This record gives sequence, C-alpha cells and structure tokens, in this order.
Amino acid sequence: MTLVLFGRNIVQTNVDNAPEGPSVGDEVVITAALFTKATGGESVGRLDVHRVTTSTDGGQTRVVDQISETLSRGQIVAAGSGTFRGTPGELEGDKARRSIVGGTGAYRLVQGVLQTEFIGESNVTKLTHKFYPQRCASTRRGGRSVCSPFGR
Repeated sequence: MTLVLFGRNIVQTNVDNAPEGPSVGDEVVITAALFTKATGGESVGRLDVHRVTTSTDGGQTRVVDQISETLSRGQIVAAGSGTFRGTPGELEGDKARRSIVGGTGAYRLVQGVLQTEFIGESNVTKLTHKFYPQRCASTRRGGRSVCSPFGR
C-alpha cells in the first residue's frame, strides 16, 4: 500500500551550534501543513521534523531525522539517518528514505519506508509512504484495515 502526501507552507529553523558553520550538533526543525496534492487538494494534517547533524565531510552532511505526521486518525512516525550534499537546510533536490517505525491510532501497527523529496522551486516536500502489506492485513479494527489512510 502506498500513501503520498505533500508538505506545504514549510517553516524551517536552522540552529547553528558551535563551532560556527556546518558542524556536528547543528539542528534543523521543520513544520508544514500536509495535503493530498502538491497544489490544491485536501488538508489532512501536520508534518514535524527534527534533524541533527552527526558529521560533515567533503561537502556532505550526515544527519539523523525524526519525522512525525499528525493526521486525523493518528500519527505516523519515521526515523533514520542519511547523507546529503551540502548542509542541512540546503537539501534541494535530495531524496531521503527513512524507516516508518510505527504510529498511533489507526496507524499504530504500520511499518514500511518513507521517502521524502524536497521540491525547491515550489517549496513543497513530497512524502511517499510504502507500507509493508503483511502488517496492514494482519490486524483489522471495525471492519477496516488498521493502516488504511484516512479510514478508506
């Protein structure tokens, strides 16, 4: 099962911890509204991201991310590490894959992969969720699959 959402109206705060410039411990905090389409579409929740730099080497930055998506039927949580060109906050065009580690409510048993792609010219982040089907099919609640997006 695949769920695609778009983070729009992105607000980002960069925290440059000592020493000045890209370094271990720098942080990026991001929040955005989640929609079903890149433009237009239904508003379905909020995206919150906390990113910490763990190394900088040769023009690349290694980070650890914690991602939380708050939707009407619960939260989806993803986490992981990755290497990017440039510094956190300047990752235009980069794609990242993170593990979906769980959630709450209707998403409490989900697992899978979350791929994020920042689309710089439109200030939109595309979030593609690929849920592992065995978890979705194994538990049913009220006649619905636990990981069905938005109860459909």
